[in-house]
Order: sequence, then C-alpha cells, then structure tokens
Amino acid sequence: MSPMRVLSGGIGKRFFHDKFQVRVNLNDGFHSDIMLSKIVYQNINADFERVYDSQFFRIHLTYNFGKKTVSRTQPRKSGVEDEQNRIKTQR
Repeated sequence: MSPMRVLSGGIGKRFFHDKFQVRVNLNDGFHSDIMLSKIVYQNINADFERVYDSQFFRIHLTYNFGKKTVSRTQPRKSGVEDEQNRIKTQR
C-alpha cells in the first residue's frame, strides 16, 4: 500500500466592520488522494488503484445582522410577588 496524502487550505477576509465575511477553501488541490494497493497471496496477484473524488472548492459568505453586543436585560418581577401582595391585602 502506498502512502496517502492530501493538501487542503483556505483563507478568509472580513469586511464592513466585521459584519460580512468571505472564506474560500480548496480540498485536495493537487488531486493526490490516490491509494495504490498490491495483494500477493499464494498464486494470486492483485493490484488496485483507487482514486477518490475528493477535490472541491467551497465559498462561504456570512453576514451578521444587528448589533455585535447584546444589552443586559432589566431585572423583572415575577407574578409571584404580585399574587402575594394581593393575598395579604385581602386578609
């Protein structure tokens, strides 16, 4: 069996105050994901060459809507306190 190797890579860039992002990836750039095998057993000799279709190019586009930070929520009262106050006033 021969050694297997694959070269992949990608880059990315942000635009518009980090709201828009473009990334590109290339997988198996040299189409080198090939496996060569040889089987020798008793009187049987077999050679295999397997070529994987693993080469592709991908583009990612991302846009973030809205604010980058989330404001803190205001403390809220639950309905339990209102109910307890209502019960106390009726007695």
